[in-house]
Amino acid sequence: MKVLSVRNMAATRVVGQVIILMVFIAGSAVTPFAMAHGDLQERIAAITVQILANQAAPELWLQRADLNRQHGDFSAARSDLDHATQLKPGWAAVHLQLARISFDSGQFVDCEQAATECLKLESSNIDARVLRARSLVQLGKLERVVADYDVVLNSTNSAAPMPDLYLERARALAGLQRWDDAIRGLDAGMARVGATPALALPAIEYERKRGAFGAALARLERARGFFSEKGYGKMRVEILQQRDSEQPAPPNN
Repeated sequence: MKVLSVRNMAATRVVGQVIILMVFIAGSAVTPFAMAHGDLQERIAAITVQILANQAAPELWLQRADLNRQHGDFSAARSDLDHATQLKPGWAAVHLQLARISFDSGQFVDCEQAATECLKLESSNIDARVLRARSLVQLGKLERVVADYDVVLNSTNSAAPMPDLYLERARALAGLQRWDDAIRGLDAGMARVGATPALALPAIEYERKRGAFGAALARLERARGFFSEKGYGKMRVEILQQRDSEQPAPPNN
C-alpha cells in the first residue's frame, strides 16, 4: 500500500475538517443572521479546499481574505492577504482589500494608506478613492475628503453614483461650513440620480444654516411628498419661526 507523504496527510486532514464543517453548517443554520454567516462559512470552506489544491494561486488567497473580512475575522483576512502579497507583489487588488479590512476593523489611518497605495497603481480605482474618502472623514481631514469625492462624482467612466456619495460629500462640505457648495452638490446629485429624501432634506437643512429661509420653504414645498401632512406642517412652522427669530429687529423711530 502506498504511504501518504506528511504534506498529503496534513492536506487530507484539513479537507476532512472542511467537509465536517460544511456538513455541520448545512444542518445547523436557523436564523437569517446565522444563515448569512453559515453561507460565508460554507464559501470559506469551499475556497479552502481550492487553496489546498493550488496554494500558488494569489487570486484564491485574495478571495478568502475578502470572505474572512465579511465574516469579521480580520486576523485571518490579513493572514490570507499576506500570502497573496508574497505570491503577487505590487498588486493593486491586495492594497484595495487591505483598505477594506482596515476600514471595517476601524483602522482608518491604515485604510487611508492602503487606499493611497492602490491609487498609485490604479489611479482610476473608484472603490479605493471612496474608501480613502470615508477613512478621511473619520480622521477629520475634510478638505481632502471633498477632493476625493469630486473625482468620484465627476467621473464620466462610471454609472450614475449612489445618492449616498453625494450626501457624504455634502456632509463634508457642511463640516467646513461651505453651505453653498454643499447645496450645489446635492442639486447636482438630484439632477443625476433623481430627487430622493436622502438629498432633498439635507438641502433644506443647509438652506436654513445659511439663512436662506425663502429657499428653504421653496425646497420644502417641492419635497412635500416626502413628508406626512403633520411632518410637513411642523417643518414649515420651524422654518418660519427660525426666520422670524433671526430677522433683525426694526429700527426705532
